[in-house]
Amino acid sequence: MLVASINRRRPNAKSVTAVHDSVWVGDTLTPRRTFVDDMNSMFGAEVNGIDFSDSNAGGIIGDWIGRRTKGMLRPIVECDGSESLAIVNTVYADGRWKQPFRIEDTTSEVFHGGHADTKVPFMHGLCEDVLYLCDETYGWERLDIPFDDGGELRIVLPDPDNLETLLKDPVALRRAFVTERTSAMPQEDRQELVGMDRLKAKLAARTNPAGMPIYANIVTANVALPRFEIDGDISGATIIGMLRASGVTDAFDPVHADFSRLCDGPAVIGDIMQGTRIEVNEHRARAVVYTGICVPGAVPQWGHMIAFNVDRPFMYALMTRDRLLLFIGAVRNL
Repeated sequence: MLVASINRRRPNAKSVTAVHDSVWVGDTLTPRRTFVDDMNSMFGAEVNGIDFSDSNAGGIIGDWIGRRTKGMLRPIVECDGSESLAIVNTVYADGRWKQPFRIEDTTSEVFHGGHADTKVPFMHGLCEDVLYLCDETYGWERLDIPFDDGGELRIVLPDPDNLETLLKDPVALRRAFVTERTSAMPQEDRQELVGMDRLKAKLAARTNPAGMPIYANIVTANVALPRFEIDGDISGATIIGMLRASGVTDAFDPVHADFSRLCDGPAVIGDIMQGTRIEVNEHRARAVVYTGICVPGAVPQWGHMIAFNVDRPFMYALMTRDRLLLFIGAVRNL
């Protein structure tokens, strides 16, 4: 079971990953037994009865989210009694650095944000034997900072003023976050391109992304990484709009929605809510997310020692030891 694999803790590691699922069933809906059994066996989900017309219903679900996210998220869940079923998922990831940053090495430095320069705490440390990648086609470099359980925080540092371009390009994003060492070229196979030859190679690579490879090396990195905390909420209208744009439409249409494997009678998704939080400091990278579904009635530096200074907008991804991408985000300003 995928959830069990994610939740399995590595011996002697302080890092923790926990996925929890729950189904909240109102008085007006009777779920099929097969649906309940599948939720239990496939996702380890709790199935709870609830009176959505009770003024405490939202608080009960919010408290459940708070407990499963170690208090990092305590959303205000509003129920008006029209709901018949809610499915709630949480993901909690607490990655402890394999090589922690020393607090005494943290200094106040300038982060060149998209809107303005700001002074923020920068953590400093040497990360030994870590993977460094560089993509000259799309203009980014990446460092994978390991956790003590085999997971990692992938920091993708775009070339100056290149973040928004990358965010709009699915091919570039996939290359940036999914590329592993085995699919990149080692440094010693790198060929220098200059002037017009390099320009032609980049233009050819954009037509055929495999035309110019991603280069990789195992390095010792002198890392300067800002300490930060970010909260985010996505409205139901935004999420549903994104799903509709990607072709998921029937689930929100009372005429075409088919949830017959869930229950008898008509059912349709009325709202989706999501909230996230990530904290990166000298000891850990910790991130949480909850999702609720409601059913109503730079120039690369090569060599074995590099400097990796994250002093401008960047992207990040928190990976499990099984290389499952749990969290992904972008930091424009601090």
